[in-house]
Amino acid sequence: LLVRLPLLKRVSTPSRAFSLATCEPKSILNELAPTLTDASFAPRSISTSTKTRESRVVQAQSRNGLRLRVQALVTPNPRNPQKKSWWQRSIQPRIADLRDQNKELDAQSREEIATMLEVMQQLTSTDNTATLKRIAAYTTMDMESWDLSKTIPSTAASAVAEAEAGAEAGEDGASNNGGVATAVRQAPPPPPAAMEEAPAPPAEQSPGYSDTILLQGFEWESCKKEGGWYNYLQTFADKIGAAGFTHVWLPPPSKSVADQGYLPGQLYDLTTKYGGEEELKAVIGMLNKSGVKAVADIVINHRCADKQDENGEWTLYSDEVDHQGRLLNWGKWAITGDDPNFNGQGNQDTGENYDAAPDLDHANPELRAALVDWLNWLKDDIGFEGWRFDFAKGYAPSCLKQYVSETVGPESFCVSEIWYPCQYGPEGLKTNQDAHRQTLCNWVDATEGLSSAFDFTTKAVLQEAVKGELWRLADNSNKMPGMSGWWPSRACTFIDNHDTGGTQNHWPFPEEHLGMGYAYILTHPGIPCVFWMHFFDGLLEAEITTLIDARKRNGITAGSHVSIKCAESTLYVAEITGDVGKLYVKLGSQYEMGPFLPSADYTQLTFGQNYCIWEKPL
Repeated sequence: LLVRLPLLKRVSTPSRAFSLATCEPKSILNELAPTLTDASFAPRSISTSTKTRESRVVQAQSRNGLRLRVQALVTPNPRNPQKKSWWQRSIQPRIADLRDQNKELDAQSREEIATMLEVMQQLTSTDNTATLKRIAAYTTMDMESWDLSKTIPSTAASAVAEAEAGAEAGEDGASNNGGVATAVRQAPPPPPAAMEEAPAPPAEQSPGYSDTILLQGFEWESCKKEGGWYNYLQTFADKIGAAGFTHVWLPPPSKSVADQGYLPGQLYDLTTKYGGEEELKAVIGMLNKSGVKAVADIVINHRCADKQDENGEWTLYSDEVDHQGRLLNWGKWAITGDDPNFNGQGNQDTGENYDAAPDLDHANPELRAALVDWLNWLKDDIGFEGWRFDFAKGYAPSCLKQYVSETVGPESFCVSEIWYPCQYGPEGLKTNQDAHRQTLCNWVDATEGLSSAFDFTTKAVLQEAVKGELWRLADNSNKMPGMSGWWPSRACTFIDNHDTGGTQNHWPFPEEHLGMGYAYILTHPGIPCVFWMHFFDGLLEAEITTLIDARKRNGITAGSHVSIKCAESTLYVAEITGDVGKLYVKLGSQYEMGPFLPSADYTQLTFGQNYCIWEKPL
């Protein structure tokens, strides 16, 4: 890459041969230098827990800031294709001008043009910090400095050596697009570095569950199933396992004021509208025989009391008995002191308030110990192997960290519901959702990665993208636009759940594009979750089963590498590299793929409405 970068300029010379050597080299440097100066490497404010993490953050910021500026010079913005890049405005017209004048380029000029094209291509694809810093240093020097025979000035040499040492030290945390996952766990949220054509890095290793494919094993009306949902679910256990699901998310297990289970009262009483304790154990046993693990829906932000206090408020929990026969005689002390509706006497709430029921005081160690004991009972006696934490934004992530580490442990799949609204403007969903996905990353980081989070950012972007705005599926760094683009091994991607879809339908995915949506989340990095109604109650069972099979057969996991080839309004193309094979994914109504067709060694695997997928072994 340490090559001369000459200038092509308009000239009117009578000679037939034209040499680039006669051009003024400073002009091109003047055009490049403002975008590639050392200002690109200025550290930003970061909040990380270790010096190593801080080092990786700065590396990723530096690499990304420089790459974005270079890429802007070379390629047009896919969202505004009418606006030409610097290369299209300046270089290509000069070459065309020479051609129009019927002038031949001498051998040196042809070689220099080829070199320039190669340099520009590599500038937009490399993910090597040292190389980028070296190029940045060279763009601020005299043209002679580009000569390979010249010695790199000491300042540039020091920067290169420092960058190479840092890059070597930080290679153990690569994200799905070649960036460093920890780079997004700070504010403001600079996206980690990523290069479209960079060699696939080692996939980020998720502890124990990188190959998870989750099925939400119920919907909002399941509690009304005649004969009980647990008994009904048993009949699907074999099919769930055969389809390739690894985990099933079951409804809240405790007795509840609300039929669906989200206003729990007596935690140890597992008699619910879905069935009783024995039926629950039976369905978990059937799932286990099919090779599937059960995940419990844990609702512990709040708890409905069973008795009124002297003021007529429902704040007493006097008749709850734990699995060892101990009375859980909680009172106002167990309710947050700032709960506006139930006037508790505990500590201040560590999260957001929940109006419908008393918020539990998770800052109280006695209460946390009781919840840990209950969770371990669900694990050891009932058979659950993971948790889905409902309304997890209602209490501190440090508390949730304890609920995982002291029960199922870090090797088990756990996921939290952190549902905040995305950024919308007068014209709908805003293009940049970095602040939203940063919130998700911050939450997971505060649990030290012990819980993943539902990727609401990806849902928001994807359900707009499939309507003819597929350019949304690549962010400004050419990475996936949701949490899965920054921290894929902790991002649980989904299309709908019992709240957003189904009979509640609060925020539904466009029904006519469901196939395209699942083609995306089941082939891309992240932990995919399939909604029960889409698989069993809809017409997508065969499609989803085929997509799951493709994912597993090619070794696609939560942290696999993805290279986005094209993201335009009606065409999205990406290549995903798994452990044993690759998938080539095309989404959109546009039939012609042009230069983005897969290579001849790919075999078409499956297709559906507005999507097609190819595969090849590594």
